[in-house]
Amino acid sequence: MRCLIDVPTHTTWKTYRGRNGRRCQYERWQMTAQIETTVYRLIRPKTQNRLQPYVWVDAWIPENRRSGIPILDSNWIEPGVYRIKALVKKNCKTLSPFLASGLDEMDVREVE
Repeated sequence: MRCLIDVPTHTTWKTYRGRNGRRCQYERWQMTAQIETTVYRLIRPKTQNRLQPYVWVDAWIPENRRSGIPILDSNWIEPGVYRIKALVKKNCKTLSPFLASGLDEMDVREVE
């Protein structure tokens, strides 16, 4: 199965300083690029966003797109496979069998 996903291309951490000069807040900020890639597993989230509904997918990330994702990120499932959101609006035809089934998790490796 193939889906459109937004892959991080650049990740930075910003530190803000308070009035007294101390570091007070950390923020993770990402720029993304949209790619079409192979998906191995679909997972329905426990809580859903009403404005932009999404599904968690375990997607294969090509070598040239992995540079923007931190190496020690906990969303790396196995080498080359990353867990990321896939928006339902961009993948409505691809995700419709999964959404209609009512399952919480579906392995789609054999469906190709």
